[in-house]
This record gives sequence, structure tokens and C-alpha cells, in this order.
Amino acid sequence: MSKPNPLQTFFRKPKFSILLPSRGRWYPANSLKSTDGRIEIFSMTAADETKFKTNEVLMSAQATYELIQSCAPAIQDPENMPIVDLDAVLLSIRRASYSDTLSFTAAVPGTSLTDQFDLSIEALVNSLENVSEIWDEELIIQEGENQVTFQLVPLNLKSLFNTTRHIMKQQHRAETLANSTSEPDEKLQEISQQLKTIANFTVNTIADSVRGIKTNTGYETQNPAEIRDLMTRLDLEYFRAVKAHLETQKKNAGFKPVTRTATDQMLAAGAPETYEVEIAFNLNNFFA
Repeated sequence: MSKPNPLQTFFRKPKFSILLPSRGRWYPANSLKSTDGRIEIFSMTAADETKFKTNEVLMSAQATYELIQSCAPAIQDPENMPIVDLDAVLLSIRRASYSDTLSFTAAVPGTSLTDQFDLSIEALVNSLENVSEIWDEELIIQEGENQVTFQLVPLNLKSLFNTTRHIMKQQHRAETLANSTSEPDEKLQEISQQLKTIANFTVNTIADSVRGIKTNTGYETQNPAEIRDLMTRLDLEYFRAVKAHLETQKKNAGFKPVTRTATDQMLAAGAPETYEVEIAFNLNNFFA
């Protein structure tokens, strides 16, 4: 019989557990080991922390997947994690690894001053809504007697990172083109190709959130290729309606603005008595 490791007491253990905003909804089978959406959070290892010391790694899909698997092992397939859970998981990993405090800096409206303040990560995560209840999957569009219903779900992490990678690629191509000595006609051709790529990419990103489409005439599909083709040919007015519906759901699932009270110095500089600050995270030093 093997003896227990004498250092086992010092090995990682769960620091706490959290309820995922999704409560486990939208995870494919066998990708989440939880019956109610509650998962345990571990602190980072030294290896995890080292990976996140460079900005390039912060934008790496694989590094993020590995971090989630290391510190939130109940999420067994991070690629398919709905992005509505991402902030809660990353914030909780930061809390488990460092402290419960997160610092923010915001511009004070009506002045040239800045407001620096701390918030509790635990309180932030707990303030997130139960997205499984508030997310409205169904969008119905009526055109005369014809009706089409879209089933809309949160984007998953794989699609999010595909979006990020394509944006970075197009930015790099634009910078290269601006500094090139190509002939004007060649530059125009390249710009035209970039615009086409961006347009297709925008449509595909929205299509990735469409789980299904059906009409009142009996047509119905959940085939991703068919959905992408239909979204490409959809009337602009209806495409905008789908996009707006998704943006509303994402906003409802996010952090609510924090109300701040102005100091005497801020009031003297022209600030209102209270003002709202949008909560946003800077990934460049998120794990610093």
C-alpha cells in the first residue's frame, strides 16, 4: 500500500464554489460536470500564472482553455462554454489566486478627474443574473401572413476566440497595407477583399448564435451550414432585428453599472452628485 504524499496538505484544493450565470444551460452533453450549475474554483498553479504574464497569451484560446480546465475542472470542454459564464469564471479564478479586491479607474463626468475605487469580486459575481431564466431564446418576425422564428443562444468560447483572431488578422492586414508601396489599384483590390471578409465574418458570428430557424409554413432547420446560408441572404432589416435581440440579451446578462458618489473635490470641479460607471475589465493586467 502506497504511503500518502507528505506534502499533500499543501496541494491545491477548491477555494470556494460559484453558481455559473448560465446554471449549466447551453453546455453540450459531457462538457460540464455539474447538475445545478455550481462549480468549484481552484487557484492557479505557478505554471498557470507564468502563461498569463504576456499579453499575447491572454489572447490565446488554448491558454485560456487550459486555465479554465486547471482552475474550474468541472468545465470539461471550455470551447463549448457559453460566454455568459466567462466573466464569472475568470473573475473567480483571479479571486482564488490573489484576493477578492479588483481595482477600477473611471473618468468623472463633467470634469478632468478620475475616480479610483475597489470592488469585491465575490459581490460582482453574485450580482450577475440567472441568465438561464432571463435569456430570451425566441425571436419571432412577422411579415404579413408569413412568420419566422429564430432560436438564439449565447455564443460559445470557440466562436468568441474565432472572432478575436479574425479581428486581429484584419487589423494586421490593414496596417501592412497602409505601410506598403503597392500600386493604388492593388491597394483598392486588397481593401475590397478585406471588406468582403469582414462582411462574411460579421454574418457568420451572428449565425453562430442561431440554434434553429422555423417558419409557419412548416420549414425548420438546425443545420449550421443551412443557417449560415439563410443568414447571408436574410433581408437587412431582419438581420438587424436578430443582431439587436442578441445584443439586448448579452447586455441583460452582463454586469450592471456601479453608482458612484462624488467627493467634494469632484463636486467643486463640476461633477454630478452621483454618476454611473460601466464595469469593464482590462485583460492586459487581469492576472498581474
